[in-house]
Amino acid sequence: MSINAEDIRLRGHRCCAGCAGAIAERLIFNTVGKKAILFGSGVCVGMSSGMANLPKLTLHFSGNGGAGAAGIAAGLEVTGRGDIPVIAMGGDGAVSDISIGQVSACAQRNDNILFFCMDNEAYMNTGVQYSTLTPFGSVTTTTPRGSVEWKKDLPLLVAFHHVPYVATVSPAYPQDLVRKVKKALSIRGYRYIHVLAPCPTGWGYDPAKSIKVAKAAVTTGLFPLYEIEQGKLKFTVEVKEQTPVKNYLELQKRFRLVKDKEVNFIANHIRERLNQLEELSKITI
Repeated sequence: MSINAEDIRLRGHRCCAGCAGAIAERLIFNTVGKKAILFGSGVCVGMSSGMANLPKLTLHFSGNGGAGAAGIAAGLEVTGRGDIPVIAMGGDGAVSDISIGQVSACAQRNDNILFFCMDNEAYMNTGVQYSTLTPFGSVTTTTPRGSVEWKKDLPLLVAFHHVPYVATVSPAYPQDLVRKVKKALSIRGYRYIHVLAPCPTGWGYDPAKSIKVAKAAVTTGLFPLYEIEQGKLKFTVEVKEQTPVKNYLELQKRFRLVKDKEVNFIANHIRERLNQLEELSKITI
């Protein structure tokens, strides 16, 4: 795997042991390099704002939809420094819920920023509350009997703003992640990368199994890896043997209330969604 030779991370982070978001952010920052400006925070306790040796500004939750990053990018452009990448980050609650209007506005204007949604599928740093990226069946403190809603398809929502680049990535597939970050850095305009960030604390699994869980999310079809460049969708990781969704659910305590009939319900939903993505890959979005 080829990333920048210089490790720009600062020592340590304030997240839980086994945090897959920390792994993903290491790959992201070392690929981006030092010539960049960071706005926003990543998973949980603003880890990204203290993890990379970059110029940075962090406003928690409500400021993490990209408006601040768009202002920085505009300022760089008018001062002749538009070659400096502006990186924006936010967790799933900040991006999909609190600041979704900012996300949409930045995408609609095609602001020249590279935006990462660090998705651990709930408000993990405030007590594991439901977000609109919480999957069906997942127990949170505000869905104690399990969520009855499907996870919002945020990457496709952004793609239908007709931005130049959208991608999904997982820390279980580092080569795929690094390649997509490099490609996004080579493109001007609004670029959106959705990062799966498994959380051992909120999801309820052994911290040593973060990569196993992240990989299973992909191989079940729950989190397919693809990119949409100039409206053309392409799958980037081929799953040769699909993992039964029950195997994935049983790895995590948050799905402990899911019954067999609901497992079948989820499996059918996965098939339908993958079929929809297959159909989208045949057209220009």
